[in-house]
Amino acid sequence: MDNRRPLTEAELLREADDAYISSYESGESEFSSHETDSEIEETDTEEQEDEHFDQSNVEEDHKDTENENTDRNKQYFFKKNKYEWSKIPPASGKTRAENKIRSKIPAVIGEAYRNEPSKPVDSWNLLFDEHMLDIVVEHTNERITEMAAFYGDQALSCQFTNHTEKTELKAFIGLLLLSGAFKSHNEDVSSLWATNLTGRDIFRVTMTLKRFCFLRSALRFDDSSTRADGIQNGDKLAPISELFNLMIVNSQSNYSCGEYMTIDEMLVGFRGRCRYKIYMPNEPNKYGLKIMCLCDAKTHYLLNAFIYAGKNSTSPNPRKLAVPTLNVLQLVQPIINSNRNITGDNWFSSIELVKELKKCGLTYTGTLRKNKREIPTEFLPNKDHSALSTMFGFTKDLTILSYVPKKRKSVIMLSSLHHSDEIIQNEKRLPEIIDFYNSTKGGLDSLDQKCACYNVGRRSRRWPLTLFFAMVNTMGVNASVIYKSANNENMDRRSFIVSVGGDLIMNHLKNRVTVQSLPTDLRALIKRHIGATVEASRVDIHVDNKKRRCYMCHSNNKHPHKCSVCQKGICKSHSVNIVKCLNCTE
Repeated sequence: MDNRRPLTEAELLREADDAYISSYESGESEFSSHETDSEIEETDTEEQEDEHFDQSNVEEDHKDTENENTDRNKQYFFKKNKYEWSKIPPASGKTRAENKIRSKIPAVIGEAYRNEPSKPVDSWNLLFDEHMLDIVVEHTNERITEMAAFYGDQALSCQFTNHTEKTELKAFIGLLLLSGAFKSHNEDVSSLWATNLTGRDIFRVTMTLKRFCFLRSALRFDDSSTRADGIQNGDKLAPISELFNLMIVNSQSNYSCGEYMTIDEMLVGFRGRCRYKIYMPNEPNKYGLKIMCLCDAKTHYLLNAFIYAGKNSTSPNPRKLAVPTLNVLQLVQPIINSNRNITGDNWFSSIELVKELKKCGLTYTGTLRKNKREIPTEFLPNKDHSALSTMFGFTKDLTILSYVPKKRKSVIMLSSLHHSDEIIQNEKRLPEIIDFYNSTKGGLDSLDQKCACYNVGRRSRRWPLTLFFAMVNTMGVNASVIYKSANNENMDRRSFIVSVGGDLIMNHLKNRVTVQSLPTDLRALIKRHIGATVEASRVDIHVDNKKRRCYMCHSNNKHPHKCSVCQKGICKSHSVNIVKCLNCTE
């Protein structure tokens, strides 16, 4: 009896394998030993060749990858955020669609096109229209009613506290324009009304000094009873916003600007109390109210603007765009999809802005701050960069460049209008982009200079009035552009302003000359200004039996003569004899 234990399954499998191998080894081979050995050698050789081939393929792939990376590094600039700039400009072909302006510009449009202004004052009336005059007259009279209460019973005898009307308001604005043309905005206002050599007759004959100062202090541009509600509803600039917005609407509806526009900020000098007053050390005024502006780069016509009213005054921002980008998008609304180019400084410029303007059918050119993360390291100031050298980087829609004006300095530009590496061959070797930027960046600076040259503003502690003066300055520039464009007449700005101011005053002079209590010398001056002759009967001397004291003499002597106009006693020394023929006497 076999007492051995039965084999396990694993042991059975191992024995079966050993039996199979032993039987295979004991059997005769189909091949001879020589053939078998040679086959083994061939197999070993093939395996070695395969291993060598695989290793060589890996090395070749690695070399190809290195070569591709090297070639890519030669063709592109890289940044940590994986933004790539090609060193090779895109292939030039037909003119890009964004470089084709879609409208006939510049030109007058709207009412200025239908009724071309034949006189300078006609172009002014297109911008400061009747509706704006009605608003100012209405709210100014409301304030005059309140101010007259301070005078009590004396208000009836004080003629300078009367309500105003549109003809007088036009005359008031005309005097402002003339004071700017005479460069007298900083001059003491009383000297303009003086009867000696320092005064100017046009101010005296238009209105009295007291009336001018009273109107200036009474000017209002909104309803004071609803102002608080407007501020609560988000209109922080309620005292001037309605009039300012009407000026912008009129500017946009009467003129189409050129193909190159400029965006910048204007600082209106103001040192009074205002929560929106800011400090800008690089500006001439340093303290004031900031206005964001869009204007024509060549004619300097102001097309769109809004007043800065604090950090939270911008439009809703659900996409979390940068504040400069929001400001630009708000300003360019009137020119969307017109393929115009916008030029701005480094405060506005960013890749984000250029992409947003691309969606709006606009291009952009501007300087770029060196802290932008899309700028390649090679473009930053470097001691190895030679003076007057330029580096370019390109994408499908953008061009970036770094120009070295001198060692260790660089100017970085961004443009979606230019797509070439063209350099102007002169002593500075400026790239075309920088030359274009220099020719279009000064649109608002030139507008500022024009406004400052014939400034109508007078010192005030009320910021709405200060902004009103700035509006008058701006409308003076815009009106001159409209007039020149409509008539192809190159009239200088001073002559234009004097013409507008004189025409605005004329109707008021014609009304004032009929006032019976007006002094004779003023009446004569008014008639001279309006081109009328002085009637002899109004200055003739009448003899009366009753003697009176001459109101112009310091002595107490009595005379039998009186003025035929004012009926006051007068002596021969202070009177004029008029010689008339018999026919005229009858």
